[in-house]
Amino acid sequence: MFMQFISPILAAAAALVLTVAPAAAEDFRDADWSASFYQNCDAPKPSAIGWTTVGGDRKLQFTLAPGDVGGCKSDDGPRNGARNWERAELKQRGTLSRGKRHEIRFQATFVDGFHGKEENFFQIHGWTPQCSSAPLLMMQFNRGRMDVKVLQRASDPFKDNGVSRGEKGALSDAMGGFGLIRSPRMGSLKGKPHDFRVLLDMAGKSPRISIWMDGAALVEDKAMYMRDCSVPHVKFGLYRPGKKNRASSVLLIDDVRISSS
Repeated sequence: MFMQFISPILAAAAALVLTVAPAAAEDFRDADWSASFYQNCDAPKPSAIGWTTVGGDRKLQFTLAPGDVGGCKSDDGPRNGARNWERAELKQRGTLSRGKRHEIRFQATFVDGFHGKEENFFQIHGWTPQCSSAPLLMMQFNRGRMDVKVLQRASDPFKDNGVSRGEKGALSDAMGGFGLIRSPRMGSLKGKPHDFRVLLDMAGKSPRISIWMDGAALVEDKAMYMRDCSVPHVKFGLYRPGKKNRASSVLLIDDVRISSS
């Protein structure tokens, strides 16, 4: 009787898992995307990144469970206050050229989780093997609240906000951490698609950034610090400190478009 009862449950669970197919190892790009992405570090398991279909539309799904340590060399060890780092993330194939204005649009659905600490879902990074740049922009959830962090000069009063020692810059909460839209929490965002627009202006003397979610301004024309050696590029997926997040998080990304002028 017990096996007869549980078999339909196991079958349903298996069917749910199989809705996500591992994506090709080389490029991640859909027909309605304008940019390609790839794994610069191995995912913790094949099912961590894969395509799924929602309402007839193909989306890229990221799943991160406690203990899913990333495949980057720096992930499997203590760093920045964490024992290790969990990661299921993709990197832009190509870069955001200096001297231009870049508009990055994408749709994100926060399916489940995001109640832990520093759970990043979108970054503009500047690191290369020749340049130890900190992230230029980090969009993340802290205890269910969305935050935006923008790299500032070392003289900024937020200079101790989590930047690795020796980095000539500091991450600060942009505009007081979403003060302009009353700090949205996961309860109001979960399970619904949200349209993001990021405008990175590097045409002037110093980079500036603006961010909108569902048409509402989150950050408006904020200065961004960038080292001379930094090479800006987009990263999205899930990235968070290990041993500090006790639940799984699931993210859908779609409609990724990058344009430059």
